[in-house]
Amino acid sequence: METGSIVSQRLSIRAVLKEAWTLVRGTKLAVLVTLLPMVFVALIVFMVLSKVQVDVHTNYWTGLAYNLISPLIDSLCLSVFLAGLAMIGLKRARHEAIRFSEGLQYFGKLPKIVTISYLESLAILLINNLAIFAVAFLLVKSASIQSTTVMAAITLGVALLLTMLIKTFLSFSFQFALDKQLSVISAIGSSIKLISHHYWKIFLLIIILALINFVGACLAGIGLFWTVPLAYNSIGILYRELVDKSAAA
Repeated sequence: METGSIVSQRLSIRAVLKEAWTLVRGTKLAVLVTLLPMVFVALIVFMVLSKVQVDVHTNYWTGLAYNLISPLIDSLCLSVFLAGLAMIGLKRARHEAIRFSEGLQYFGKLPKIVTISYLESLAILLINNLAIFAVAFLLVKSASIQSTTVMAAITLGVALLLTMLIKTFLSFSFQFALDKQLSVISAIGSSIKLISHHYWKIFLLIIILALINFVGACLAGIGLFWTVPLAYNSIGILYRELVDKSAAA
């Protein structure tokens, strides 16, 4: 049985990023082959949903239906690619052979993948709406902030923070579902349970990875060719250290 200090050393953010960077070279092609169709599909979905969005505020029920259906469409069209990227990172962390089409091998698991992604989207939608309503109510009631721009910035910041918090808890959901063949509920529950023991360190790493990807996107998008593999390799390394090695100890 490993002690907490040994696990903590293996989960050093610096060590994880350093190893993930050394693995980027063997990951880029598989990530690129997965990203290109994902971006193409995402653009189509965005254009379709942006046209529909014009009428969603005319009726409460129309708006509610849109908010429930749009993440389902996103999950149906994009989640299988995200799951593929997660598995690329995991296999690379294990130093397993990766085919260039590795990220496109999981369409047979589409129902499970879509369900996990949609439940995550619903959780984010529900918690964000409740939090934004509460923040807006407190700001209006206190009357300490008069600027609507400042209020909008605060509510947006809260929404982004909560989204990152939820996504951190569910970082291993796809891996548990595809690697361990767990059911949807078991995969989500296992991810939450495992990550809760190391939450803030993993949350900080995910924030760092998000910032690195932001910088990569700012470099005319070219930097994403290195930063996206880095991010998924890092998550794969975390899974390997927390699941594979802990189980073998």
